[in-house]
Amino acid sequence: MKEKLDIRHIKMINGDEILALINQNNETNMLIERPVRVDSNMIGGYSLTPWFPFTKASLFKIHKNRIVASVKIDETVQKNYIIFVLARQDKIAKVQSNTEILSAYADMLMKEHAEDEEYLLDNEELDEISTKEKTIH
Repeated sequence: MKEKLDIRHIKMINGDEILALINQNNETNMLIERPVRVDSNMIGGYSLTPWFPFTKASLFKIHKNRIVASVKIDETVQKNYIIFVLARQDKIAKVQSNTEILSAYADMLMKEHAEDEEYLLDNEELDEISTKEKTIH
């Protein structure tokens, strides 16, 4: 028989919305595993991010007086949560300065721009191609 996981969507009083596997559900607190924060994006969808990105710890206690609501999640969301959590195992977020982030972004843009230029011809090359006489074999 397939065991059902108790993965819940938890709305915290501070506004955080998290998905987590419930390890224990006591009278005053919940022991949760592998919590991830649910963020909405600009196009109306959602993304998952680690709730505690700078630790390998996976077990956390939250007090019930800090929870607004808690519900079981749909099976599709549960599958996405499991895929995300398994892909993240043993990874800790990399901390970068704003300068490092901007430099990496600039490098990425320059690389993309260079790749785009490989396929673009300037006006002189276009004129040269169009003025050449056609060869008939």
